[in-house]
Amino acid sequence: RRERFTPGQRQTLNPSEATAAAQEVTLPQTCNDARCASNPAAAAKLVGLAVVIAVIFASSATASGKGGSTCTAKTRPSEGSKMSSHDSHENHGHGHDHHHGHHGHHGHGHSHGDGPASFNAEEFPHGPNAPFLRGAEAADELEAMFGGGTGRFENPELRDIAAHRGEVVEELQRQGLGPGSHLLDLGAGTGLFLEPLAKIVGSTGQVFAAEISEGFCALLERRRAADETLAAASQVVHIPEDAITLPDDSVEFVLICDVYHHLTFPTKTLKECLRVLKPKGKLILIDFHRDDACIHTKPAGWVEKHVRADQDAFRAEVTDAGFALLSEPDLGMKENYVMIFEAIDN
Repeated sequence: RRERFTPGQRQTLNPSEATAAAQEVTLPQTCNDARCASNPAAAAKLVGLAVVIAVIFASSATASGKGGSTCTAKTRPSEGSKMSSHDSHENHGHGHDHHHGHHGHHGHGHSHGDGPASFNAEEFPHGPNAPFLRGAEAADELEAMFGGGTGRFENPELRDIAAHRGEVVEELQRQGLGPGSHLLDLGAGTGLFLEPLAKIVGSTGQVFAAEISEGFCALLERRRAADETLAAASQVVHIPEDAITLPDDSVEFVLICDVYHHLTFPTKTLKECLRVLKPKGKLILIDFHRDDACIHTKPAGWVEKHVRADQDAFRAEVTDAGFALLSEPDLGMKENYVMIFEAIDN
């Protein structure tokens, strides 16, 4: 099988497809029938040339938008291999698809330094987190809109992340999460991951559910109060947009799920992640493919406006901040990709 790659796509041309395509290719008349019949090697070369031409032709068609589209991430380093920030510049979340600040444009850049990121003003006229920056009195309303198993953050039919919550949790366990572990859920929202993660780390570990929204913090505290396991294995942390109010070396894991594209100050936040992570701690980043072909739960054009940059740009931002890319596992999600990083500059 021959694989062909186009930006954001991965497709396969199998032998039967190649043969069928080859039959449509007109070959140069480099030998007459008699010569080819008496020279099988020459004929074989022509057939091989036909297959090569067919593969090139099909790849060109795909690149021009005529081929099918998949959302398989580009091939990245295999599990256990590492990429530094210098190696990863080839082209240059939990339970919610929206948190933590930024203001307007899309593109590729990670040139905002420590300042605020740029957002689409049409998409976010009042800032990307305006719907969530509510007081504690809005907890019931936020739960109805975003939680309760049927809201936007937790309905499996509305979010790939919710539909694949189990796969995300299993990946965290493969990365080493277990009893006694400490994990920061940055932008915990309604607490989609709170219960399964708390059960894994147990009372000897801790899940820090961090939120910039007082309303979500109130909702998270309500969940903890209703469950002794959650109360013993988790804490709710109200944070500003540019800092994480935890001590140095607090956690082995940071989970940023469907949240990174809403960080108002991504560079500052990544530096804070480095600070609170223990040496060789891991950052798990899950976000949207910035490709309409991958998004099936939102209207056409939504992701281009909503997500400020693509996977390559986000990968570069994280590695620039002092992380090494370990892997990009496929968890079966169409809308979202997963990237696993290790802290190297802390």
